[in-house]
Amino acid sequence: MPLNQIKDIIDTGGMNESNILERRLNKLNQEIRYLRFQQKLIVEMLKGKTPTDKKMLMDSQTFISILKSTGLDDETLNYLHIQFEKNSPDSHQFFLEFLGLADEEIKHIRECCRQEERKT
Repeated sequence: MPLNQIKDIIDTGGMNESNILERRLNKLNQEIRYLRFQQKLIVEMLKGKTPTDKKMLMDSQTFISILKSTGLDDETLNYLHIQFEKNSPDSHQFFLEFLGLADEEIKHIRECCRQEERKT
């Protein structure tokens, strides 16, 4: 549990403990979804498909619509980018390039991710 949430529990005498635990549970669920996404991506890569294979190429809007159709919301998609940047910045760069994003857009996304990560 992050230190700021432990501080919240101490400051409130534990009165807000269930809310903090619910938030942590939601965060863990987001992390699990992210890890499953990574797992699927790695499995596809291990099958021998590389981003230069025509079957693997897709644009960002198609990819986003697929993710949203599985129930992911904008907050979770943003979280995916932040975690991708935090845990594997080179792979994040590669993935954004794979989606065909312009260099400036990639730079903007990655900088936003780093800024969000510094806030936590």
